[in-house]
Amino acid sequence: MIICVVAMMGGGKGLVAKELAKALGFPVFEVSDIVREVTNSKDRKTLQLETENQEDPMWLYKKIKAKIDGNCVISGIRESFLIEELQKDFGKENITVTKIEICDKSRRERLMGRDNKSLEEILSDEKRDEKLGIVETLTLAEYFVDTNGSMEESTEQTKSLALLIKRDKNESIKRGNVTAGKGGHS
Repeated sequence: MIICVVAMMGGGKGLVAKELAKALGFPVFEVSDIVREVTNSKDRKTLQLETENQEDPMWLYKKIKAKIDGNCVISGIRESFLIEELQKDFGKENITVTKIEICDKSRRERLMGRDNKSLEEILSDEKRDEKLGIVETLTLAEYFVDTNGSMEESTEQTKSLALLIKRDKNESIKRGNVTAGKGGHS
């Protein structure tokens, strides 16, 4: 099973991905770490430019696919075509998409505090992510975690979600229908 955790920047993907991985006993990796490996950069602006200048539009997918060795949690996919490619290569029934729900105000406040960004910089980054297709990617989610509350509340929700995903996958396998769907929450 491959669980993709998707969200707008500052949504809490890292926390949710790590907690899901821990609860399920899966390895976890961040798409941004793969991009950093390729570009040798930690600066977001340089990362953005380097990624946009890649000649092969499938370069990131190839890197993600190379990392997958069985069950795992992938955090930070922004483009819906990456999830669609995972579904083609690993089977739709083996890909689970979980989105993070958080109000824009809380998310932006996190980014201002964590990354020391201005509102203008955040809005610019959001536009870039929208061009990449994050809004469409979020619609692919079968499950969600609301991270508007405290870290402890998000952690408890994520642990419950791990149990739900495990149960749904097991029941689907028993019925011969491996596609679990709880529907994304808006």
